[in-house]
Amino acid sequence: MDKGKILLLSAAHMSADINAAALPAALPFLAVAFGYSYTEVAGIMFCYSIFASLVQPLFGWLADRLHCFLLLPVSILLMGFSMGAEGWVPWYWGLWVCTALLGFGSALFHPEAATLVNVLAGREKGTAMSIFSVGGNMGFVLGPVVIALIVPAWGLKSTALFAAAGVATALAVWISFARMPAPQKRLIDEKRRPAGVNNWKAFAWLSGVLVNRSVFLQGFLSFTALYWMRVFGWTPSQGSFVLTFFSVAGVLSNLAGGTLSDRKGYVFVLRATQLLSLPAVLCFAWSPSPWLSILLLAPIAFCVYASYSPMIILGQIYLSRNLGFAAGVTLGVARSAGGIAMPLMGLVADAWGLQTAFMCLGVPAALGLVCAFRLPKATSLG
Repeated sequence: MDKGKILLLSAAHMSADINAAALPAALPFLAVAFGYSYTEVAGIMFCYSIFASLVQPLFGWLADRLHCFLLLPVSILLMGFSMGAEGWVPWYWGLWVCTALLGFGSALFHPEAATLVNVLAGREKGTAMSIFSVGGNMGFVLGPVVIALIVPAWGLKSTALFAAAGVATALAVWISFARMPAPQKRLIDEKRRPAGVNNWKAFAWLSGVLVNRSVFLQGFLSFTALYWMRVFGWTPSQGSFVLTFFSVAGVLSNLAGGTLSDRKGYVFVLRATQLLSLPAVLCFAWSPSPWLSILLLAPIAFCVYASYSPMIILGQIYLSRNLGFAAGVTLGVARSAGGIAMPLMGLVADAWGLQTAFMCLGVPAALGLVCAFRLPKATSLG
């Protein structure tokens, strides 16, 4: 395993996903500043999901054929500048444009990065993918923290700091891969050639787990901060820190899920987490206390994040001939496809309240469980 480049790709993953995580954390501040409704807030997440999820498999398919590492620095720059512009745009449809470009950058980044992790990992693919995934999880932890610190202190225009961070990371990635010796570049190209047999039926069931898990995750990412503001009367900064707690619990759960899947199997972890998510979200929606609700976020985070690395690995097992396409679905859809359902959740919240909207997340939890029990078992990468 090329640990140096795996760690660099993990850092790049953090830099990319910190922008994606900053978006939902910035929504309460934007809603307060411009008077957006739940439906309008959900519409922004819907826009991100359309461009980050639906086009990402296409970029994965292209990554399988182009083998172009320059997609990485370009995508990091695009995400940094798009998030940096969010605080400078005073009209709603301008936010849609910035958000669309942010999603487009995410769709460019993940397939190429995950494919490079696979070919650089050697025999330690599970470990390498866990390191890479933790980088993304850390980005989702830091995004809300950065927003909660800089926006109250310096205002919405302080989002320009995300553009500066993107420039620094993109430059580091470009220098590292541009200076690779020619023999190493040829070896990477050889490892990226198609091999094995694709199991599309198994991948279809895995995609069902992915989509339903994503709806569940995006519901919490989009509305957790607002939930503490509107239901419990907390400030936007306090709501953002609650979202940060959820993300920190998610990082720890990701590591735990990777270890557990090595011992018990990838499919076992998916089934167990889907099974636990249904009672967890119902207890959360019925909780009358903000402090009890915070405690319930920990098992909910475990249910969502412990399944993350096993899903990526299973996707690569089922589609061993199309690593980029598999990554485009598992990494992209797992994070953002659920945003497509967020306008519906926003409409429910506007009509019947956020508690009812969170209760509705029991539906994707149940559907994901059905799909998980249709997966064939897989214990190695073949």
